[in-house]
Amino acid sequence: MYDFTLILPPETTTCIFSFLDPSDHIECVCVCRQWYHCIPDYVSHWNQLYVSPDSWGKASNAMIQCLGPHVRKVCIRKGNTVKVLRALADRKCAITLLEINAHARPIKNDVRQLYGDSIELISAIKPFANTLTELIMTDHPSDISVPHLLNTLPKLTHLTLRFDFKRLTRVSRIDNSNTGKQVESQLVYLELDNSYNFGFRVVPVLRRCARLKALLLATQFPKMTGGYGSAINFDIIFELCPRLRYVMWNQDKYYDPEDVRRSQIWKKLVKHSDNGTASGALRELTFYGDEADLISWIIPILTKSQDTLQYLNITSCDRDPWNPLGHIPLHQLKTLNLLYPKTGGYQWINALIANRRTVQDLELSLMMDNMDHVGQIIVAISSMSSLQRLRLYNNWSMSLQGQPEICRNLALLSQNCQLRRVQFDSISVSDQGLLDLCDIPLLHELCLCMNRRSSRLITVNGYLQFAGKLQLLGSRLHTLSFENCYNITDLVLEHLAHVKSLLALSISRNRQITDAGVQYFVDNGQGEKKINIHGCSSVSRMGLWQRDS
Repeated sequence: MYDFTLILPPETTTCIFSFLDPSDHIECVCVCRQWYHCIPDYVSHWNQLYVSPDSWGKASNAMIQCLGPHVRKVCIRKGNTVKVLRALADRKCAITLLEINAHARPIKNDVRQLYGDSIELISAIKPFANTLTELIMTDHPSDISVPHLLNTLPKLTHLTLRFDFKRLTRVSRIDNSNTGKQVESQLVYLELDNSYNFGFRVVPVLRRCARLKALLLATQFPKMTGGYGSAINFDIIFELCPRLRYVMWNQDKYYDPEDVRRSQIWKKLVKHSDNGTASGALRELTFYGDEADLISWIIPILTKSQDTLQYLNITSCDRDPWNPLGHIPLHQLKTLNLLYPKTGGYQWINALIANRRTVQDLELSLMMDNMDHVGQIIVAISSMSSLQRLRLYNNWSMSLQGQPEICRNLALLSQNCQLRRVQFDSISVSDQGLLDLCDIPLLHELCLCMNRRSSRLITVNGYLQFAGKLQLLGSRLHTLSFENCYNITDLVLEHLAHVKSLLALSISRNRQITDAGVQYFVDNGQGEKKINIHGCSSVSRMGLWQRDS
């Protein structure tokens, strides 16, 4: 058999190998001695590498042979990190992004061993100091000196460091103090677990980050003390990092999916934005906490950021610090999320009215003492002329007694001429309330997530009238989602199939619909309709249903 790599031109051979995955390249390297030496010349397009204990153990020599300067992004998961990094350095890989997940610490849980492992890990990363711009270390089992890391990697612009709290071992010899030569860092994005003393652990890092634009800090300890008695001080943060534009402070040790999504957006924003001025005014702020003194500290930040803040997400269970919020108009605010603060309804109303002309995206949890204010909140929302997306939450303390106040005022939402997306979570909606939602002129997406107590409030006749009104008004609604809505039946699906604008329907946790109704919606509806089924016991197949092409 002829070896085509010896016959065909190099350009043609390169094109052939370009269609192979990295795992296929590794198998090709193992074919013969000739391919072992020539394959690396044809894998220059292979710039990403994922290393796990299985992949590295089975074909480590073949994988190493395929490495070279073309490898730019590397992810190492639960492996011998130092050994892999040294192999990458020997092959002269020009790594720009390095992700280390669940680094394997020494077998002996000894402070001296852990300290040596921390120093050895930084030394293994050092060969990539001239090219590495983004470092991500997640589920890290032991302490690490961040200032030492910054001194070793002068080109670093994005740093993420999260600890594994179940295995975390503090090493007292790790030095994060101000001693030694300080090198100004190029960091613009910093994400840290604030699991230690703020003054001793975090401030020395911020002293080197005058160019920082995005800061994300999380902790599991109350009052951000980390057990050492030094609380967070926002004045120090803005004094050391005057160019900060994006801040996420999370008192909980875990980020939810929305936080992760937001952090990815911030990474892109800080990478392509200019250096800006040292004004101390934020563009986006996410805050999670329930301590009164901590929440009160963000009031001066909001005041300073009146003309720049565009995204505000505050989650809290406190009460008193919310009094000034309604008196701070944020002139550029586009997104406002107020979740779980236990406060009076009048304070909510003031906060909404103060920003009624600019807010386009609103998320609100109805957790308050006086249920008489619930209806007034809907009135305040209806006055928000720029609102495009609305999401309302119920909570564990709000009983059905306050729900009629919402239903009676849903008709007012038709005044929102820009409203396109509406989502109600555990909000009880009646037949009339559902019909009132049809009157929103530009409504494109509607999602109703009912709880067990309210799942039967909307009757079968109510859903039929809803479908008929959508068809009569020529609605623009194209996406509809029902979760835990008991009275949706096959007959309702047949009527919804004739709504011309409706293209996507999702139904979860329903016992009434069957395969016949789902198939009718897909096959007999106007246009190419799709329906997503989850947790419906009378339907034979879960997932996406669509017309066979």
